[in-house]
Amino acid sequence: MSGQHGGYWRHDFIDHNYLYNLYFPPEDFFSHLTRHIHQLVLSYPVGQNELARLVGELIDQPLERIVVGNGAAELIKIIAGLDRKMIVPVPSFNEYANVMPADQVVEFALEAPTFQLDVDRFAAEAILSKHGFICSMSGKGNCYDNAVMESFYHTLKVELVYGHRYRTREEAQMAIFDYIEIFYNRQRLHSSLNYQTPEAFERAA
Repeated sequence: MSGQHGGYWRHDFIDHNYLYNLYFPPEDFFSHLTRHIHQLVLSYPVGQNELARLVGELIDQPLERIVVGNGAAELIKIIAGLDRKMIVPVPSFNEYANVMPADQVVEFALEAPTFQLDVDRFAAEAILSKHGFICSMSGKGNCYDNAVMESFYHTLKVELVYGHRYRTREEAQMAIFDYIEIFYNRQRLHSSLNYQTPEAFERAA
């Protein structure tokens, strides 16, 4: 029945809704359109120049270098054809998700009741998705999922990183690699493994 627009009179109930506003538009509305017709035609369906100006302020670029597309529809097929994963806030409109393969869409749940987008969390989730990581979390306030890694990071910092000054990123990477692969896994005794090395513990398993 919802698809029969204007045909509710055929059914046995009283509809108290107006189909249109008898008082809109007022005459001033037409006068406003007439005065701004040039701007409306050039800026349809949104104020591209105003949007470009605001974006320019954010990225420190002049208005002349920015072109605002005519809505999201122009970008959907382009983005979908890039053969990469897309992270989509939900709930929202499904235009992007609908044109992407199901395994290429990562849903980012917005929290009720405001459903406001937390940009920092969204960016972090996008970085995880880009590198194929899956965030593993317990309930709020439950740190057990992360406790093992936090313990390892503490040991790594205390036994290696603190007290050293690395001149280059490559030097730091090599030092950490040697610490994990040579010392931590093959030489360091772990109380949680009955004072064995991880390598010895795996061989005995």
